[in-house]
Amino acid sequence: MTVSVTHARVLDLIERWGADSNLWPDTERAAARALIKSDPAAFDAALTAARALDADLAALDVPRLGDALEARLIASAPAASRRERQAHNVRGLWAWVPGGALAALAVGFGASLGMAAAAQSADDPADTAAAVFALDDTYEFSEAVQ
Repeated sequence: MTVSVTHARVLDLIERWGADSNLWPDTERAAARALIKSDPAAFDAALTAARALDADLAALDVPRLGDALEARLIASAPAASRRERQAHNVRGLWAWVPGGALAALAVGFGASLGMAAAAQSADDPADTAAAVFALDDTYEFSEAVQ
């Protein structure tokens, strides 16, 4: 995709981003470089001023925040409210819900298979209840399979 830029846009790029075209937006960089190359005299003054400003900014000694000021800034940051912490904890709880539901389904499915096996093996409903709820000490699973 070819992007075209105007003289005014190239001057705007130089003013906003500086003389180093590597810092200009990717989408306009190639077109702006081509326009500068085709008419360098139109951009010499702007590029010279931008290079001087870039050099001045690079020469600045950027002060580091003191440890005390950094600690005060961190301490003054608003803390999460109790409601926000509780909301976060509830969201964390939802991560366990699918696993818990799957475990409950597995237990329920296993129990229903056990009841079905016991119901098929016993002719008397009382024997079925005894087998399902393990009320009969003599009942074994091998009897249900037979």
